[in-house]
Amino acid sequence: MSSRRKQNSLPQGSCVASSRKHDELCEVDDRPATAYAVIDHQGIILETCEKATMLFGSTSGAWNGRSFKFAVAADDHEIYHLTRKRLLETRLRQVCDIRMYHDNALFFAQLKMELGKLNGSRAGVIIVEITDRRSG
Repeated sequence: MSSRRKQNSLPQGSCVASSRKHDELCEVDDRPATAYAVIDHQGIILETCEKATMLFGSTSGAWNGRSFKFAVAADDHEIYHLTRKRLLETRLRQVCDIRMYHDNALFFAQLKMELGKLNGSRAGVIIVEITDRRSG
């Protein structure tokens, strides 16, 4: 199985902030997000956007209540865990580059994690596909 994934195989377009809740939890800066999720302090998925649903290949809400790390490559679980831990300790935005799964193939992603402005126990996770930067 190839660790490289063509960008056009991922859900296209940016993940549009369709609700006020998303605006309060996440803030996308320089690159459009492929997807976003809201997780609790244990890393359990509470909410996702439609692009995340397509990205992980399930129906809407089907993976709410599951651990976010199920979509992270096993070799990168520690990077994800340490980044989430640092977020909870410092309460400052954290960024990491990891590999994630889409249709049983890996792609490179940058995760931007930020605690919610209204509810500090929830974190917004912006998923930005960066395979083009990593494989070029």
